[in-house]
Amino acid sequence: MAKARGLGSQQPRKTELRTGVQEDYSDVYTAEALAAIEALAPFDDDRKEVMALRTERRTSRYRDHQRIAFLDPGTTIPRTGIEVHDARDGNFVGSEIPHDLQRQWIQGTGPAAKPNSPVNKSIRNVAYALLSGADGWMFDAEDALGQTTTMALDNQRNLKLALAHDDLFLRVAEVVAGEMNRWSQGFFGRDIVTDWREQLDFTTVIFRARGLHLDDRHIRNTDGSGFSASIVDTCLFIVNNHQALRDAGRSLVLYLPKIQTAEEAAVWDSVLTALELHLGLEVGTIKVYVLVEQVEASFQLMEIRAALGSHFVGYNTGRWDYINSVADALGWDTSFIDPDIESIGIAAGLPGLFFLEHVLPPLTWATLLTILPFAVILAGVGLIESLMTMTLIDEITETRGRGNRECIGQGLANITCGLFGGMGGCAMIGQSLINVNSGGRGRTSGITAAICLLLFVLFLAPWIEMIPMAALVGVMFMVVIGTFEWATLRMWQRMPATDMLVMVLVAGYTVIMHDLATAVLLGVVVSALAFAWQHATHIFADIKSNEHGSKIYQLHGPLFFASVRSFLDMFDPATDSDDVVIDFYYTRVYDQSGLEAINSVAERYERAGKRLHLTHLSAECRQLLARAGDLVEVNLSEDPQYHVATDRID
Repeated sequence: MAKARGLGSQQPRKTELRTGVQEDYSDVYTAEALAAIEALAPFDDDRKEVMALRTERRTSRYRDHQRIAFLDPGTTIPRTGIEVHDARDGNFVGSEIPHDLQRQWIQGTGPAAKPNSPVNKSIRNVAYALLSGADGWMFDAEDALGQTTTMALDNQRNLKLALAHDDLFLRVAEVVAGEMNRWSQGFFGRDIVTDWREQLDFTTVIFRARGLHLDDRHIRNTDGSGFSASIVDTCLFIVNNHQALRDAGRSLVLYLPKIQTAEEAAVWDSVLTALELHLGLEVGTIKVYVLVEQVEASFQLMEIRAALGSHFVGYNTGRWDYINSVADALGWDTSFIDPDIESIGIAAGLPGLFFLEHVLPPLTWATLLTILPFAVILAGVGLIESLMTMTLIDEITETRGRGNRECIGQGLANITCGLFGGMGGCAMIGQSLINVNSGGRGRTSGITAAICLLLFVLFLAPWIEMIPMAALVGVMFMVVIGTFEWATLRMWQRMPATDMLVMVLVAGYTVIMHDLATAVLLGVVVSALAFAWQHATHIFADIKSNEHGSKIYQLHGPLFFASVRSFLDMFDPATDSDDVVIDFYYTRVYDQSGLEAINSVAERYERAGKRLHLTHLSAECRQLLARAGDLVEVNLSEDPQYHVATDRID
């Protein structure tokens, strides 16, 4: 091993490099990077302490037959000042999500280097990743690289060249973009990389450092003991690239694997904070995703998040290591059997009453207030989908469904279902379309479908399991294609702008926020406002005089809050005759604003010393005027009765 160069000899060094590696990778092992590693070297002792605790916990589980448990709410998370109950309640300093991490729908993963390849060949990995169009790319310094010779250093070198937009990398990226476009022309008939220079800056770079359990291959402590690969990876990536990333407006993002406890997360937080202070960065500049791949971590998720504080931005999961960790955690329990994936299937049989088999939560106001918001949302979504389905089926079959009966029946069925611990349901557009398109028209078709489902649950579950999932997905795709109103696309140019706005708003909100109930409510509100705006100008009057010299205003259109201004502007008491009649035969008064407007007109005529008559008011309007008391002091003529059609339940 050799001492690192360029760091002076005032203080005894804590680390040393493998002989020859600094000369071969001087662009990676820069003086600044080595200084940071040296500054963070004391945290290697903390790392070894938590690794020793990890081994001790595993040993005690096997020795004492202990299962993994949650932390005591009254204790403090080790190496932090945060109480466990505060972490679970969210009483800690968290992180704002940076702009380039707010959309991470598609993330790719892979190394930034190829083994035993020259730089111009090896760096193609980075070019393919950054030109992929993925929202983020996790460059792997752990699983995909491990401790193979100097591949971890090749990884660091390639990332540094790419993020600095080195000429070598740009030449390689241009060639790779051309290759990708030639492939896409043959497959899609078009280019998939339109501007390769711009595309290089789209994908968020995420770096996966090696876990706390690993020692570095090329750096060790001066006493010959292993040194943390986590500290080496973090220092090399952040020190060598933080300026280029920040100049480009990008975040500094790490991906932390193999964390098992909040105490281990606290060690990571100390390392990141110390590095930020060493570089003069604001604490919290470095952001981290945590990979949950150990079952023990799932017992301390909120505590891990709190321990990482302003550095934490999200979780990810690793299924294979997680499954292995379950087996390891319960290896002492001879009664535990790892689940056989082939044996997992659809449970058959009828359920029992839920409240006889399970302990119910306390029937208190607090429980009701917790459940009520979700119940209202689920009920709203179910009713909306059922009524939309009924409307669609009515259009296809040219019939008229009973909306009230559908809603009440669905509610009673869901209450009954809940008593047996089942999920609520509603009418399904897909199944209904299949039923109708297959010739189903009467109640027999629905009853037959229900009986078939019951048979599947009770007896035919093994046969249903044989249907490939891909086939079921294909069926649902065909249902979606058949359900979509393709005719609306042809009518797009002729639709009112407000209708187009509501369609886009509801669809967009549902896709982005995953909340159909709120989306429909938003659409109703916008539609109502648009309706009010459109009908505000629809009120007008035909003006004439009768044989007695009275001036008659024959009103047309609705009188409500939006049309009040137009209504008031119609009348001019100063120039009108002494006797004025306002005829409401072709109009309706809908709200208090309309009453106030009538009162205002009456007062204007009263001040002018003229008499005002209201005629042909509906019963509903007279009731509104009666509730207003003496608000409107005018003569009421005998008026007709209007009736509204109702959808009664037989």
